[in-house]
Amino acid sequence: MAQHPGRTRRGSATIVALTLSVSAACERDPSLSESPPRVTFHDAGPAPSTSAPAVASAVAKVIGSLRERSLDIGTRELPAESIALGGDRFIHLGAKELSIRDLRKGKTLVTVPVQEPRRVLSLRDGTTLALCAGKTLLLSKRKHELSELRRIPLFTQSVVIPDLHVERRFWVVHAFDAALYGYEINDDGSLEILEPRQVADYDRRLFAPLKDGSFLHTTKEGIARIFLGGRRQNAKLDTANVFRLLPAQRLDRVWIGRQDGRVELVQQPGAPAKTFTTLDLPGVFDLASSARGLAALVVEQQGAKRSFSVRRYAEDGRLLWQDSLPFELDAPTGDDWVARVARNRGITVSPDGGWVAVGGPDAAVVWDKQGKRVLQE
Repeated sequence: MAQHPGRTRRGSATIVALTLSVSAACERDPSLSESPPRVTFHDAGPAPSTSAPAVASAVAKVIGSLRERSLDIGTRELPAESIALGGDRFIHLGAKELSIRDLRKGKTLVTVPVQEPRRVLSLRDGTTLALCAGKTLLLSKRKHELSELRRIPLFTQSVVIPDLHVERRFWVVHAFDAALYGYEINDDGSLEILEPRQVADYDRRLFAPLKDGSFLHTTKEGIARIFLGGRRQNAKLDTANVFRLLPAQRLDRVWIGRQDGRVELVQQPGAPAKTFTTLDLPGVFDLASSARGLAALVVEQQGAKRSFSVRRYAEDGRLLWQDSLPFELDAPTGDDWVARVARNRGITVSPDGGWVAVGGPDAAVVWDKQGKRVLQE
C-alpha cells in the first residue's frame, strides 16, 4: 500500500519527433515513449569534440522542455491526501511528520513524527485524523491531545471522506468494492467500526458526502443521491469524463467537474434538472468546494512553459482571485515525470471558504480569502 501523492489521470502522451545530431555522430530514437532516451554513437572517424555526457545532458534538456510544454498532465485522480483545512487550522501530513498550524495566529500548534503516512482529514468537530500504514493518529481540537487508534485498511485508490452531518464520523470508499465503510470516534476516544453499507448501482468511481448525511455517487446512467436509511434519488447524466462531485453551499446543488474543463453547478437528483453556473476551465487539474464557492487548480500555458494557476470562484462564477505555482521539474526525463510534477499539487479549501491550500507530502502553500499567501513550506 505505497503512498502515491501525485496520482493523476493521464491522457494520451504527446508523440514528438526529435532528431539531435552532434558532429554527425549521435542519433536518438525519434519517439518520446515512457522509456529513458536512447543515445547511439556511430563510428564516424575522429572522435567528436562533444563528450557523451554533454550529449546526454543536451538530449535530457530538450526532452524536459518538450514535456514541460506539451505532455498531457490530465486530472488528479484522488482529492488532496496530504493536506486539510479545519477552521483556521492547516494540517500537513508530510513524509516524516504531521504538523498543525494556526493560520490566524501564525504559529505551529503541533508537530508529531509519523511513519508511512497515507491520508489526513479534519472531521466536522475539528478533530484531526492521520492515517498511516501501521496505525491511525487522533489529535483533539482543543488540547491537541494525541492518541493512537487501530490501523484502518487503505489501498491505492481508497478515498477517505469526513461525514458532514455527524461530527466524529468518517467513511472509506475502496475502488474495488461498491460499499461505504464507516468509522466513528466514541466519547472515550475509541474507534468504532460501523456496519458496511452496500451501495446499489455504484460504478466505483466518485463518491461525495452531503451536509444532511446523504451521499452522491456516480452510476452508469448518471448520479444518485442515497440516504443511509435506504432511500435514493436518481438523475440521468453523462458522467463519462467527470472526475469530481463536490457539495455546494445549498443542499440541493452540486458541483460537477469534467476532464475537458467544463465545471457546472447543477440541481441535485430529486429535483428538475437545472444548471446554475458554468465555468470553462481548460487544463483543469483539481477542484475543491466550500460554502463560498469553488477552488480550482488549472494547468496554464505561459509562452513556451506551463504553470499551475490557483483560482477562487464565487458560486455565481465570478473570479475572486488567482495566483500561480511553478511546475516541479526535478526529473524532466524520468518515467514518472507527471507524478513528480503533480506530487505537491492537490487543492483543498476550508469549510467556510476562508482559506485555500495547495500541497502534498513535501510542500504546501496557503492563501487567505483575499488571495494573499499566508504560508509557504
